[in-house]
Amino acid sequence: MEQQRKFHPVANVFKLLEGAEFDALVESIKRQGLLNPITLHPDGSIADGRNRYRACIAAGVEPRFVTWDGEGSLADFVVGQNLDRRQMSATEKALVGKELEPLYAAEAKERQRLGQGRPKKGEKRVTQVKEREPEARDLAA
Repeated sequence: MEQQRKFHPVANVFKLLEGAEFDALVESIKRQGLLNPITLHPDGSIADGRNRYRACIAAGVEPRFVTWDGEGSLADFVVGQNLDRRQMSATEKALVGKELEPLYAAEAKERQRLGQGRPKKGEKRVTQVKEREPEARDLAA
C-alpha cells in the first residue's frame, strides 16, 4: 500500500473533512473508486486531494496520482479546484484568502528571482511582463 505522503503548504489552506463528511467520502470511494486523481507537486507532496488521499487509505483503495505541470500559479490551481465545490461561508473564504496571501507572495518572489540575471542550470527564464501583476493580497482576496 502507498506510503504516507506529505501535504504541500498550499493544500493546507483548505480544512480537512471530518466526521460524517469524511465517512461519506470513504464510503463513496469504496463503492465507486477514486473518481478524480490526487494532484502532486513535483516534489512529491500532495498539492490537491488530501481528503481523497486520506479516504483512499481508509477505504483500502490504491490512490491514483497526477503531477501538477508547473505552469502558472499552484495557488491558483488549488483554489480553482476547491473554492467553488466546497460549501464555505464568506468568513471561511476570507480565512482561506488570508492563508493564501503569503503563498502568492512567495510565488511572486520566485517569479522575480527567475526574471533577474541568468537562470540556474535547468531553470527557465521568465520574461518581464509590461503590465504590473496583481499584488499577493489582491490575488488572495
